[in-house]
Amino acid sequence: MIIKKFKPFKGQHCETTATGSLLLQIGIELSEPMLFGIGEGLGYIFWNMKMMDFPFIG
Repeated sequence: MIIKKFKPFKGQHCETTATGSLLLQIGIELSEPMLFGIGEGLGYIFWNMKMMDFPFIG
């Protein structure tokens, strides 16, 4: 499959580069820090294992 007039997003982080490239295809242009912040803001983990002294929160 060939995507005509594809404009790649130039970034440093693989996830933000992929997201930026997809958004550019529909006319949305965001900075890499904004893409990273949006992506990380949606992620959250609370990991509690018996072998760990305290839970990992990230």
